[in-house]
Amino acid sequence: MKNMPDILNRRDDPISYKYFIMTRDLDESAVKDITPNKEEQEAINKVFEDPDFAQPSEKNKSMLWHFRYSLTTNKRALIKFLQCVDWTKEKEEVEAMSMLKKWVEIDIEQALPLLSFMFCANSIYQPKELFPNQYQRFNEIRTLAVKCLEKQSSE
Repeated sequence: MKNMPDILNRRDDPISYKYFIMTRDLDESAVKDITPNKEEQEAINKVFEDPDFAQPSEKNKSMLWHFRYSLTTNKRALIKFLQCVDWTKEKEEVEAMSMLKKWVEIDIEQALPLLSFMFCANSIYQPKELFPNQYQRFNEIRTLAVKCLEKQSSE
């Protein structure tokens, strides 16, 4: 049996975490035109190989956020992108929801995880509201998934 890394219990070092926090608040007006180079694209593809329910490391979250505009054409990137959003920051929340509307149409494989506990908008799985618009935002994400499933069932 192949040795599998324990990606569900992955922990980052404090330096990477601090870098992640600091770089998220920079003015990124030129980010829309940035595309990953070959090595960065390989690293991004490696993140997509992880299961949908595995949280990306802080370093990978930072990388995905940095290249977020170039990811909008990749169906597989949506779940990992939504996992890298810091929902407690209004700027990121608003941008993520704006980008969600511009994302390429997803398939059933991407829609199902959007209906999971990761994006639940009820008090059973999320006993307390983690950020001000949590229920509204997660309902929008889940509505996208339901529309995708409805379209799949009619085809």
